Amino acid sequence: MTKLADWFETSNDATKVLLRLGARPDVISLAGGLPAPELFPGDAVADAFAHVARSAPAVSLQYGPAEGIEPLRALIAAQMRKEGAGSVTAENVLITTGSQQGLTLIGQTLLNKGDRIALDEPTFLGALDAWRPREPGYTAIDWSGNTPVFKPSSDAETMPKFAYCLPNFRNPTGETMTLDARKALVAAAQRDDVILIEDNPYGALRYEGVQPASLISIADQGGDGPYDGHVIYTGTVSKTLAPALRVGWMVVPQRLLHGLIISKQGLDLCTSPLTQYAALHLIETGVEAETSERARDLYRIRRDAMLAALEAEMPAGVTWTRPEGGMFVWVTLPEGTDAHDIFQRAADARVAIVPGDVFYAMNPAHNTMRLNFTNVPEATIAEAVQRLAGVIEGRARNAA
Repeated sequence: MTKLADWFETSNDATKVLLRLGARPDVISLAGGLPAPELFPGDAVADAFAHVARSAPAVSLQYGPAEGIEPLRALIAAQMRKEGAGSVTAENVLITTGSQQGLTLIGQTLLNKGDRIALDEPTFLGALDAWRPREPGYTAIDWSGNTPVFKPSSDAETMPKFAYCLPNFRNPTGETMTLDARKALVAAAQRDDVILIEDNPYGALRYEGVQPASLISIADQGGDGPYDGHVIYTGTVSKTLAPALRVGWMVVPQRLLHGLIISKQGLDLCTSPLTQYAALHLIETGVEAETSERARDLYRIRRDAMLAALEAEMPAGVTWTRPEGGMFVWVTLPEGTDAHDIFQRAADARVAIVPGDVFYAMNPAHNTMRLNFTNVPEATIAEAVQRLAGVIEGRARNAA
């Protein structure tokens, strides 16, 4: 009988299980990281696809370049320069089939079996899944001193191949890295010659506060370009237009671009030119900007509703983050509480949450969980949190 590859032994199907539970009509799902479907610009998307297919069928319906169509790459490069990464050109931009593919390409291109990755825990489950086939080791970024350290002094292994972070509204905690921390992280990467992966799917979803400079803008040494610094940046239209478009991008140092393009060709030849041209049309006609603004207005209300419900309903000993943006709140339960037990009991109460341990590569905190607020109306959020609080209180009484 055909045997699966060895790395499947360390895999999990948490994402599939959670999406299946969340799809049940009788369940209020605070689990998936889903945008609100009422924000999707359906008519504008339909018009964009029709427009590009009719006006430019020879390029929109044909195979395209592996690195992506030039007009979209140039637009993204211009936006990156506007945000402070002054040496980025279209030559640095690689279009991907969703930003998740960018993480897969990074692993496929940079990692050998057993290579190490530095990161902060907890971290994005999709990144861990993307790199699992490469069977990497992990090390925590050490923030205890004046500057970050990527490799513990007791570790005889070499420096990690790269360090991964989500500086803006990190999935799963919702936390944002301070400007001082960003500067220190970039300085450490330059000192140790370590590539930083700046994953930024949520950056447009800020509801309050001031946006710190991106890692890539801090790392950019300026000049006419192309950019060749220490940061690979990933972005997406999944949160600003719609996930089904599957259009993401990477801004890549020039010295690494060729290898990533070769890896991209092996995965899918190219991201659909039809979808790329449609996304370009939606950005150029202002649909993305309008959808993003509507999303910020709606999600701010829903975040506030979740924080208010947690404050009103949660028993003593439960704490949570208060994100300035993004899609998630991170909840920490009293020591000794198993979030998987809460997950099962909450499912019986028809509420879906994500146990926090799936977001760890090394030292899981079993008393944590992630809640999503973007895909649930305010009144429903209040009902879900009330049910969840009842489950947590009931479990505490039974354990007493």
